[in-house]
Amino acid sequence: MEKIDVRTASERARDEKHRAVCEAFVGLSAERPELRPNRVMSVVAVKYGLTVQGVRGILIRHGLYAPVAGRKGGVR
Repeated sequence: MEKIDVRTASERARDEKHRAVCEAFVGLSAERPELRPNRVMSVVAVKYGLTVQGVRGILIRHGLYAPVAGRKGGVR
């Protein structure tokens, strides 16, 4: 059975951009393992015209980054 793509053009473009961001993050992380994930995210963000938080959100949704739970409200 043939699959029908019912996404809009903007949805397809967004999915392609997210795929490119994920590939860039994985590639740069493998190429430069000494860099912390946040530094890699900042490089990818500049490359794709996004914010670091935007890249972080994309990576979390795609299962490539799991944030570590930190202190709540800055209080121990």
